[in-house]
Amino acid sequence: MVQFGPSDYSMSAGKNRKEYAEECRAAERRMIEAALKHGVQPRCEIAAPEDAAYYISLGVKHFSLGDQMKVLEKFWEEEGKKIRVIADSLK
Repeated sequence: MVQFGPSDYSMSAGKNRKEYAEECRAAERRMIEAALKHGVQPRCEIAAPEDAAYYISLGVKHFSLGDQMKVLEKFWEEEGKKIRVIADSLK
C-alpha cells in the first residue's frame, strides 16, 4: 500500500503547496495510476466522505478519513472562541 503525501511532495520539490495545488494533484494522480498498474493499492486521505468520489473514479478503494491536526485545529478554533467569550467576560 502507498499513500501520497502532498506536503511531503511540496517540501521535497521546494514549493509552496498552495501555490502549486494543480501540480501536486497531478503528481498524486500519477502515483495512483502507477500504483494500480503495478498491483499496489493506494490509500488517499480525504477530509469528508464526499471527497471519496474523485478517488473512486481513479480506482482507489482505501481511504483515511480526516487528519489528526485538522481535527485538533477545528476543535481548538471552535472551543477557543467559546473560552474567549468567557475570558472576555471576566474583565
